[in-house]
Amino acid sequence: MNIQVTHFIAKRCEVNGPWMYDTPAGLMRIYFVHSGEGIVYNFHKEHVLKPNKLYFFTQYGDFRTVDANKFDHTFFNFNANYAIMPECFYEFEREDFPFINFEELSELLQNPDKYENSLRSLLTSLLFFIDDSIKLPIISNSTVLRAIDMIQQQVTTITTGQLTEELCLNESHFIRIFRQQLGVTPMQYIRSCKIAKGLNLL
Repeated sequence: MNIQVTHFIAKRCEVNGPWMYDTPAGLMRIYFVHSGEGIVYNFHKEHVLKPNKLYFFTQYGDFRTVDANKFDHTFFNFNANYAIMPECFYEFEREDFPFINFEELSELLQNPDKYENSLRSLLTSLLFFIDDSIKLPIISNSTVLRAIDMIQQQVTTITTGQLTEELCLNESHFIRIFRQQLGVTPMQYIRSCKIAKGLNLL
């Protein structure tokens, strides 16, 4: 699979107490937990995030962090040229990624503009490694994949109407197919891509 990260933001931060925020639908996220503990609520399930573990999951409408206790973590929030089936959540041991020193990674994160290409390459390598390990449930619907590619190419200007016209589909039918596959509407997905691109530019 030719994985290409299109938009991403990477950061290391520490959180204490409740951490609630509105997460754009359709993004993917990787967490590495340095210390402390956090709780993520996603698809009506509660996941405890523990130190020295890496987590990969999709983010949809009900994603939120419930609580955190000195939760020191590095995260990648990103879009890619492919899409994962909803309700995806995986846990890995630190030892599963011997090619990454997550502590030294913090030095790159202090200057993300300077090291953008290095961070993008690292994230892409992580995704390849994860896919090799567990075979991620990639969406295979050709219509949805073509729509995702168009969104990634024209994220700042594309609309649902333009997508349906290009794909020669009825708009309501297209929205239904897209939502069945991704769990979000095309407009929600476009919005998440715009936000991810905007955060990356900032």
